[in-house]
Amino acid sequence: MILHIPHSSRRLLGFIEMKNEQDNLDHLTDSYTDDIFDYDGASSIIKFPLSRFICDVERLENDPLENEGHGIIYTKDCFGDDIIRYISDDFIYKMYKHHHDKFTKAVNRSSTLYKNVVIVDCHSFPDPDHKYSDICIGRDRYHTTDNMIDIVKEIYTAEGYGVSINVPYSGTFIPKQHININSNVKSVMIDINKNTFIDYDKIKSTTQSVLEILDEYEWKIG
Repeated sequence: MILHIPHSSRRLLGFIEMKNEQDNLDHLTDSYTDDIFDYDGASSIIKFPLSRFICDVERLENDPLENEGHGIIYTKDCFGDDIIRYISDDFIYKMYKHHHDKFTKAVNRSSTLYKNVVIVDCHSFPDPDHKYSDICIGRDRYHTTDNMIDIVKEIYTAEGYGVSINVPYSGTFIPKQHININSNVKSVMIDINKNTFIDYDKIKSTTQSVLEILDEYEWKIG
């Protein structure tokens, strides 16, 4: 099982400058995902070390969100203000490519050892108005099986959490090389509502249980 944790970092390293820095980071950082999803049994944990405000490794090339200033390179903050950047676009794209190459190599390496590879795309999201479920499961038509959805949903609901599918966020991360080509690469997104952090130990423990079962599931597919 490979864990993808792309948005947990708040590190800016002086590469950018933006107004209301704290509020922006609080809103868009996937807080605590590097801890909640830190599962010892994973074959690889791929984390992006810098804030998504510097480079968002889950955006696509020519992503529609570029029109809002939220493509691979963010030009606008959460409040629509301009971000001042002190790092070249070329360097960002090299950083982006390095991350994707690293992830693809991890998947390819696991593919030589196991018949199937399970990817868990790890996120958290803000919900100040309490509009959404506690857990959002993101699925892909080709790479996410019904069994994977059932595993994640059953464990969270058994602990009293509400679960939705592809709401408010949809899809899951798959390396470009394998998209709609290699059915042995499975992927599911788990996006945790930050309101659940009020009982942090419980949400972490439950998520660890989910990862343990998904890790076992990797051996049973086929």
